[in-house]
Amino acid sequence: MSKFNDFMLQWGTDKFLHFMGGAAVYGITESWIVMLIVSFGKELYDVYYATSGWSNKDALATMLGGLFTFVGMHIWEWLPYTEMVW
Repeated sequence: MSKFNDFMLQWGTDKFLHFMGGAAVYGITESWIVMLIVSFGKELYDVYYATSGWSNKDALATMLGGLFTFVGMHIWEWLPYTEMVW
């Protein structure tokens, strides 16, 4: 595995999946509102249908995934990128 995956997995598989889910949702939709709805919606699902209940840490991990993607996307825009055609 990559060093990033190993770093993220030190907090557990569940937090890693929440982080990656938030990153994927923001990366696809580019919407904070949709990412927050997914984050809190998942926790509401856990309260009513799963036995795990509400977890602020899970919601935070999802939001941090979206934040990481947001920052990464803007850094990528600022990098000078040229495509080499052979």
